[in-house]
Amino acid sequence: MVDEKSTQASGGRGAAGAWGRMVGVFLDPRAAFESVSASVSAPDQANPGATRDGSLWWLPLLIVVLVSIAVVAYTVPNIVMPEQAKVIREAVVERGGTPEDAERAISMGTAVGLPMGMVSAAVGTFVFVFAGAGILHLLMGLVGGKGTFRHSRAVFSYSLLISALASLIKLPLMAAKKTMFVETGPTLFLRDLEPSDRLYRFLSGFDIFTLWLVVVMVIGYAAAYRLPARKAAIVVVGLWLLFTCLMPFLPGGGMLGAS
Repeated sequence: MVDEKSTQASGGRGAAGAWGRMVGVFLDPRAAFESVSASVSAPDQANPGATRDGSLWWLPLLIVVLVSIAVVAYTVPNIVMPEQAKVIREAVVERGGTPEDAERAISMGTAVGLPMGMVSAAVGTFVFVFAGAGILHLLMGLVGGKGTFRHSRAVFSYSLLISALASLIKLPLMAAKKTMFVETGPTLFLRDLEPSDRLYRFLSGFDIFTLWLVVVMVIGYAAAYRLPARKAAIVVVGLWLLFTCLMPFLPGGGMLGAS
């Protein structure tokens, strides 16, 4: 477990402290986020009376982005495009094309889809973090939280390490099963459901990694915004439940980061 005092003492300075906080997200999230909160408002030695953001929030975010890109780099050519190959071949043939035309279309789709997927993964992660952090910052303020957007951004970024771990665990399973749909939640026991079913999308929101992420966020926001865990849970769990209920009606579905 991560000792809170030692984490705060060493966690506020440099990359070594950030690595300690990242480990703490998994081992002792309360101490880790106390350290994150303290480092967000660290005294600025170059400007007495001012504070600086020493949380290095971009480091866990960079890790999440790199993991997302790695997942796309493997799944697009090895899983996504092979699954779409039959559809592409049928479409080309219907238009009067030859098998050679179909293969060229598949190769072109892979060549275009891979870089686009990687860019989308990177940009989408940044947008998700800033939008999510902004929404949660506003909601935390409504229930009496005393943090700043910098606190929310740091908590959100460090929490998403749970999503990165989920991706790293699921990727070998995707490779073995040759599918993007790897169940680690209630859908594991409902074999008759298809990924396109609305019930499947809804239940996907109860993935074990998503639940872990929600718990870690509650702990993180309670620490950063100096709130009782109950109030932080009302905001985080409420937002997650809203998203989970809307998920079946969103194009392509989705999950709260942990996918």
